[in-house]
Amino acid sequence: MTDASGAFWSAQDAEVDAREGKSYLWSPQEVRQVLGESPRTDQVLAFYGLDGPANFQDPHHASAPAGWVLHQPRTLSEFTASAGVKADEWQAALVSIDELLLKHRNQRKQPMTDDKVLTSWNALAIRGLALAGQVLGDTRYVDAAGRACEALLQKLRDQEGGLLRSMRRGRAKPRPFWRTGLR
Repeated sequence: MTDASGAFWSAQDAEVDAREGKSYLWSPQEVRQVLGESPRTDQVLAFYGLDGPANFQDPHHASAPAGWVLHQPRTLSEFTASAGVKADEWQAALVSIDELLLKHRNQRKQPMTDDKVLTSWNALAIRGLALAGQVLGDTRYVDAAGRACEALLQKLRDQEGGLLRSMRRGRAKPRPFWRTGLR
């Protein structure tokens, strides 16, 4: 959830058509429809937890059918041992499987995104990503932190060198009035 410059947007709605999680929930039948009937599909259902009870119920619509948020209830090694597949082969197969599922999910109506860039929230994300990248040795996190930092410095800096509080669609918002009054 970033803008083109790499700054992080503030939020995404939980609901689509007044149903919480609607864009992200699955059913075993829908996964079968996307992937087809096969032993591999049965493995996918087990890997992503769709072989057990649904794990999400819209709290605002208790009578609506429950759904499944894809998750991995077992470690990779536990799953591959129980399924009788090799870990490297399973991971390779998951690449195309996940692409198919994502393509299907992206065709659904998507939740609204609040595209405000909040300086304080971006600062927290930058710090977390930089630290994660350092600890995990993963430059993707450090790079994302660097892009967001650069975006804030380029787009949200005021004449005094400070940072403004927010930006939306490329337009920066000034500091809140109370802070200006404290000067």
